[in-house]
Amino acid sequence: MKKLDIERLNKRCSIGTYTSTQDEYGDVVEEYVNKYKVWYAELSMTYNQTLESFGTPLQKTKTIAIRHIKDLDDTFRVRLADNQDYEIVQINQDEVYDMLVLRPHK
Repeated sequence: MKKLDIERLNKRCSIGTYTSTQDEYGDVVEEYVNKYKVWYAELSMTYNQTLESFGTPLQKTKTIAIRHIKDLDDTFRVRLADNQDYEIVQINQDEVYDMLVLRPHK
């Protein structure tokens, strides 16, 4: 993963969590709380990876790369530039970059 060109990190995303709060009517609502705002690069799967993921939970996922965040885990949610929230399915980390496999948050 170290061969990723830094110029490919050309989009912004936020990484955070959801917290439950009550609104003025007493209803419980989930609110997104941002912890990190980072640059990311969208990564595409190879043809073989696409075929292998067919029919598996990885079929409808996106893969991005970000600079390494030490305390990142799969409890965080990622809000990409398309303003869609994603769950972290898998994290591949090295000392420079983190590769995140994401699926849309329900």
